Amino acid sequence: MKKITTVFIDLDGVLVDWVNGMREYAGLPYSTFDCFRQDPSKLCHEAMNDLFGGKEILDKMMRERPPEFWYGLKKFPWADALINSMKAEFPISFLTKPGKNPHAASGKLKWKLDFYPDIPIIQTAEKYLCASETKVLIDDDTYQLNKFASAYGFILKWPNQFELEKLPMDYIQEVIINEFVDRIKDYEQTLE
Repeated sequence: MKKITTVFIDLDGVLVDWVNGMREYAGLPYSTFDCFRQDPSKLCHEAMNDLFGGKEILDKMMRERPPEFWYGLKKFPWADALINSMKAEFPISFLTKPGKNPHAASGKLKWKLDFYPDIPIIQTAEKYLCASETKVLIDDDTYQLNKFASAYGFILKWPNQFELEKLPMDYIQEVIINEFVDRIKDYEQTLE
């Protein structure tokens, strides 16, 4: 029977609060994302573009961020629990897209080295290139998940941060994270 060879965990939106990092970088108030707090399903690329004044303005801001932006991003409260639960059962690695900023890759690497020096990291715009039937991707981006699945990888969509911030940490650990572990184990049983 085959085994899971890697559980890839995305950074931005899963382990790292990129959304609030961008809000703080732009000097916008905490209330900027109240629309997402009221209805987490509204969080999408188009809504983010609108909140920052349009796609062109947000793209320009993303390209101009210094390396400190990336390694200064905050971990979500559930980051350690997700990593520790996955690491206890499977080999793990970070799989992240560096985006349009020339400093993103080095900043994300420094962040990883500061918080999780023993976990490997792959940075690529095309996450599906890492997919196979023995590999899993935990991500919050439907586009990346769909491409990974089309390359025969197993996918799990991580809830967005506004869905999770209303939940107690015990619930996130005992229900959501444990369910992800169980789903991967169930999938592993189907591998021949």
